[in-house]
Amino acid sequence: MFVKTIIGGAVAATALLAVAPAAFATDYSVTQLNDGATTNVYQLTGANTASGHCPGEGHFVSSELTFSDYHYNQSNHFYITMSATATVKPGVAPGAYSLSVDCENGSGSASFTVPAASTTTTTTPAPPAYEDPTVQLNADTPALPGRTNIYQFNEANVAYGVCLDGKATFSSSALTFGALQYVSPADMAANVSAPAKLKPGIVAGAYKLTMTCGDKTVSTTFKVPGKAVVKPVGAPQTGGGGAATLFV
Repeated sequence: MFVKTIIGGAVAATALLAVAPAAFATDYSVTQLNDGATTNVYQLTGANTASGHCPGEGHFVSSELTFSDYHYNQSNHFYITMSATATVKPGVAPGAYSLSVDCENGSGSASFTVPAASTTTTTTPAPPAYEDPTVQLNADTPALPGRTNIYQFNEANVAYGVCLDGKATFSSSALTFGALQYVSPADMAANVSAPAKLKPGIVAGAYKLTMTCGDKTVSTTFKVPGKAVVKPVGAPQTGGGGAATLFV
């Protein structure tokens, strides 16, 4: 009985030794690029890390990658003992490629993918269409219509223009102009204006107002109305007659 027990123990020990190498053999085939959701997918916009199991100091091999910053004897995972930063070589096209690790006791390999770069089309907005220069004297408003291109004797007069290059000059044989202002009035589309006054001796009639804008010139015609003059009509000595309004 005792002999059988010894023999049985020896048989069991022998069986255990026979199984141990297969159960606890080192897996040198563990090789990969990155981990998690990006395992074996090269990241075009982030860092890439090659990982492997290799006792000692092995090295990674790939025709499409270069490796740097090796780290060995890592303990963050039971089967990862080395890692290195991986960078795709210039000119590598999208596709599937091979990554391997060479060790003293063996080697392993894996396949990784280099994806195509995303193509984002950037649309450059077209520049605003150039607005042709315009010019006018005064401007109608809902409260005061009938003022455009008519000189006002009892109000301030303003020359308005559209000149997008910002270099405007007003001129007229009948008007003098104050300082230019590059401010858009609320009631009309204009970006340049200047106060305007009638020159002495100008009589009623039609005159030209011109604005030079860069290398362009635009003109309009404005009216200087006659001034209202009230003159008596009839014989003042008799107390009769009335008054008449004349425009001169």
